[in-house]
Amino acid sequence: MFQSIPWRKIHRWLGLLIGIQVLFWMASGLYFSLVPIETVRGEHLTAPPATLQPGELDGLMPPGQALGSIQLEQLDGFSLQRLRGRLVYKASFQAHEQPQHRLLDARDGGLLPQLEPQQAQDLATAALLDPVPVKTVRRIETHQPGSEYRGRALPLYRVDFEHPGKLRLYLDAWTGEVVARRTSTWRIFDFLWMLHILDFQERDDFNQPLLQFMALAGLLVVLTGYVLWWLTSVFMQRRRRGRSNTA
Repeated sequence: MFQSIPWRKIHRWLGLLIGIQVLFWMASGLYFSLVPIETVRGEHLTAPPATLQPGELDGLMPPGQALGSIQLEQLDGFSLQRLRGRLVYKASFQAHEQPQHRLLDARDGGLLPQLEPQQAQDLATAALLDPVPVKTVRRIETHQPGSEYRGRALPLYRVDFEHPGKLRLYLDAWTGEVVARRTSTWRIFDFLWMLHILDFQERDDFNQPLLQFMALAGLLVVLTGYVLWWLTSVFMQRRRRGRSNTA
């Protein structure tokens, strides 16, 4: 009964169904393994965050006193950093299920306002290791499914540069931090990642039916291939010839 099952047809049609997706998996996996993730993220294009020096920590307002200038229901993080050219306390919290940040001047406790477009351009240019001309500066206030800035707190500034790799930096409008670097390398990675996990909307969801179905079909292709190998193996051929001779 086991041998009467049309394993060859099952294997052939499953292979035809899954073949293109397996090609996508192999091609994307090869790209992921060849290109360092630091290069994909563009970390080699911008300077690392500024470090604090011991001598500049004198005369700061106590953190608790500075925090009293803003009203937050829940505080997720509070740290001293150098951002926007000065020492600041960075307060992190959740608002509308999105991470948010505010900066307080570490010397007088004043809340820093959001960036103006020119300030965002200046900070983006200063962040580059090899400065290039700026093409456009755009403020972003709404989420777009599958966007380059997905998962980042809004509002943001998008700064496009005249760069061979079509470099684009996204800056937090409150802190001025570079929260995403996007280049042609990243866009290829993102497209292949979409094909790899088969999430054509947000490009982040592993737990969706299409990927599960394709993974199951791929598993069946492998298993039926092993069954065919066994049925056509030398051992099985000798066994069938032995039965024929006995009969």
